[in-house]
Amino acid sequence: MKLEITLSLLLLLTMQIVFGQKSELFSKDNSELIDDDLLSITVDTNGNKWIGTSKFGLVKLSNGKFENLNKENSEIK
Repeated sequence: MKLEITLSLLLLLTMQIVFGQKSELFSKDNSELIDDDLLSITVDTNGNKWIGTSKFGLVKLSNGKFENLNKENSEIK
């Protein structure tokens, strides 16, 4: 019984390592994000990430570059 539990845990750990996704934490301190207070994130069909902030508009993340969009530099109203 102990052997089965140990093997199951080892299998789960191996699967997590093999199939786990790499994650990266961005903040306004280590990136071009204008705000850390985010409302939503979505990905379009081209792989661009669109991030809605609560105070400063929309942020587009494309190819590792952040572009801050707001009413001063875009058609956002």
